Amino acid sequence: MEVHDRLTAVPLAVFNTAADLDHAVAAARPLLIKGLLVRWPAFAAGRESPTALNRYLKSLDRGLSGTVMEAPASAEGRFGYGRDMREFTFSKRQQGISETLDRIERQMGRANASTVAIQMLPLATHLPDFIAQNPMPLLPQTAPLLWLGGRVRTQIHHDRDHNLACVLAGRRRFVLFPPEQVANLYIGPIDNPPPLSIVDLDAPDFDRFPRFGEALKAAQVAELESGDAIFMPRHWWHHVTSLEPYNAMVNYWWAHNRQASKIRTLAFWPRSLRSKTCRQPSEAIGGSCSIRTSFKRQAVPSITYPRICRACLEPVVRPLALRSSKS
Repeated sequence: MEVHDRLTAVPLAVFNTAADLDHAVAAARPLLIKGLLVRWPAFAAGRESPTALNRYLKSLDRGLSGTVMEAPASAEGRFGYGRDMREFTFSKRQQGISETLDRIERQMGRANASTVAIQMLPLATHLPDFIAQNPMPLLPQTAPLLWLGGRVRTQIHHDRDHNLACVLAGRRRFVLFPPEQVANLYIGPIDNPPPLSIVDLDAPDFDRFPRFGEALKAAQVAELESGDAIFMPRHWWHHVTSLEPYNAMVNYWWAHNRQASKIRTLAFWPRSLRSKTCRQPSEAIGGSCSIRTSFKRQAVPSITYPRICRACLEPVVRPLALRSSKS
């Protein structure tokens, strides 16, 4: 039995209006929405074939370069840290969208092929007609991003804003962990963004990462088919697996108050890690950092953390301390 087969399913929901989404935000729990995109022409193209969706997207291409990531065949689609956690398993470059779509299609079914993916493509600038033709009434003021590629496995990470992720083609599996599980996820160095878990979700080493078992007890799983969407509240950790040789997704990140979102993100790390004890650097920041904060009115908070973590954490914690002392 696979790890994800033992997890609790993300609850189903029906979203008809933006107010429904507002209620979900207030509840701060993940929700699965079936068939949200079934009226989109992009969905129809994706259901037809990868070639049809590529043809549709290329017809909207304005000729701008976008971010393309590529991992060698040896990485088996895993986008995460390299051996020393200072490098990653993938390379990143700017490349034309149409030529990349053609290359992704050529890679399908090839033995020992690298994994190529278009990541976080801003459709408002690169394919603006996509937004007009495929509207999202739940978030009419938010522009989507495109993610398209092969069998990508993205390590456990989190977003600072709310996320509505919508599958256009293929299938995607999301495994989610509540924010308070951060200390059980063994997150890598936060000064080398994006901070990712170093645990292999598909084959966790519980001898090396014993607390990960506690994280799995709180985890939820959802498998999205073409046309489905998932709402993920800010700071929920998630692992994403693209399950088909060709997968496409758009997502919407938003915060009702951008400045407040930044402040909450500043507070997130010290609050999440403050009770953990430093063990050894190789165990990663999430399990090796001791941070204790004591916020008192009209006093600068006391902040304690080990020297090895000071360079990455002080820029995050110190502004929060000064802000608190002035409140």
